[in-house]
Amino acid sequence: MILRWKHAQTAPLWQWAERIASRRGKRVAAVALARRLAGILYAMWRDGTDYDGAQIGVSRRQVA
Repeated sequence: MILRWKHAQTAPLWQWAERIASRRGKRVAAVALARRLAGILYAMWRDGTDYDGAQIGVSRRQVA
């Protein structure tokens, strides 16, 4: 869904997926995006936090 519609909250993920799609194709980008979303959802579940689109692309080293 993120590849189809732009939304302000999902803009960083959409841009990331579009960069992959331009290099590798839309199918590979869709799988990469699904894997990344699974990782985000797992981290949210593990930590008990809400989604924050501003944190996309920020590594733990940059936060600490």
